[in-house]
Amino acid sequence: MAQTEPIFKENSEKDRKSILRWFAKKHRYEYCFEDFSRLDFSDESLQDLNLRYSDFRNATLTNANFMYANLAGVRFCGAEMENAYLSYSILHETDFSSANLRNAKFYHSKAKFGLSNKKEWKRTGFFNVSFRKANLQNADFTGAALIGANFTEAIMDGAIFDLIGQNELDLSPEQMKAVVFK
Repeated sequence: MAQTEPIFKENSEKDRKSILRWFAKKHRYEYCFEDFSRLDFSDESLQDLNLRYSDFRNATLTNANFMYANLAGVRFCGAEMENAYLSYSILHETDFSSANLRNAKFYHSKAKFGLSNKKEWKRTGFFNVSFRKANLQNADFTGAALIGANFTEAIMDGAIFDLIGQNELDLSPEQMKAVVFK
């Protein structure tokens, strides 16, 4: 899980329509650290938004489009994200624990983790992306770079990964049999 804490904001009424109007303005940094938990953004385009460290826990995001979004540190725990489109997104520290990501598309998404080596800097200081206990049936990770991703207890039947990167994945023997390498 990402090491983020919700930030208190006054006037925290959540209204889906007004939030969608706000998103349409495409502000560069205003959507970071916001609470969108339990809201329904099904079939909506949230692409190219900077949503860093926002909270989408238990949100309904079926068919939502997050293409090119900055989702670093976002909490999608328990979210309904079937058929979500997360391609070309930044996923450093993102937490998808217990989310339903069946048929989700992660084409060319990026997630790094690691802390600095005292002698040289090789990786940024992010925690790993977590898919712990997530449903990833038929999710497509073609071209994705998910360094150090946590797939503990995730349902992986039919999930698609690049053949070239299979040695970088930390999957159980059962998960290795369930996924498809292309």
